[in-house]
Amino acid sequence: MTTKDLLSLHNGRFRLFGLPALQGQGDVAFIDRLVYAVRPQVVVEIGAGGGALSLYLYVMSQALDFTLYSYDIEYQAEAAVLTGLVPRETFITHDIRNGLPTHVYDEGVLVLVDDDDKPYTASLVGAALGEGGVVAAHDWPTRHAAGCPFTQREFTAEGCDEFMLTEAELLYSDWRAWRKR
Repeated sequence: MTTKDLLSLHNGRFRLFGLPALQGQGDVAFIDRLVYAVRPQVVVEIGAGGGALSLYLYVMSQALDFTLYSYDIEYQAEAAVLTGLVPRETFITHDIRNGLPTHVYDEGVLVLVDDDDKPYTASLVGAALGEGGVVAAHDWPTRHAAGCPFTQREFTAEGCDEFMLTEAELLYSDWRAWRKR
């Protein structure tokens, strides 16, 4: 598979493995660098949507030996599963308002938040992380400040420090990450 197959524009919309993606190229590059920097044992994606980023993460998980769990309120990732590259079991239906997924508490976890209330969810996850755990949130702060339709709250988890901010800025990414002390 070539880089062109992996990252492409189709009718002006960014795609991963041919699936429409909500992330841009800078966002994918940031996630790639974040995963390599953290070297997680477990990656938890909250807000999997159509599964394009999940598919990318699953391929990474095979190369870097981590376990991926992709959560969303409803299962929407059939196109990702139909590629034959990612198993259906990777996608788990769960509403964050009913509590955090149990995998958030795993040792060596990286949690990627891309749901409808990122500041709230990222703060909730950040407070639950063990030492060294990392939480990252998409659409931060650019769309957050521009009035994106999620709750306008700031990230407030005690004991977390911003992580890899320079990388995000250099890559033109809307992702931001925090590591638990």
